Amino acid sequence: MPLPDPTRHVDGEHPIRASRMSLAGPVSIVAVALIVFTVFWATTTPSMAVIMALATLAAGAVLLVLVFGTGRLRVRARSPELWRRR
Repeated sequence: MPLPDPTRHVDGEHPIRASRMSLAGPVSIVAVALIVFTVFWATTTPSMAVIMALATLAAGAVLLVLVFGTGRLRVRARSPELWRRR
């Protein structure tokens, strides 16, 4: 994924957008979490297996957010009308 040019100014007409995420990312993270779960289930206690699988899912979610952005979770900027009323 190319990095945006820091000298380019972002205006309202051409916002910088994150690339779209395919279904392969979340599916691969779930697959890795299942592999981690089964390996830890066979070698340690079940509670440790669950903890490590949840840690794997959390790490995968963080990686997806870092690569693809938050998407719909972004906070909208306040409209100028709100500032005029104050």
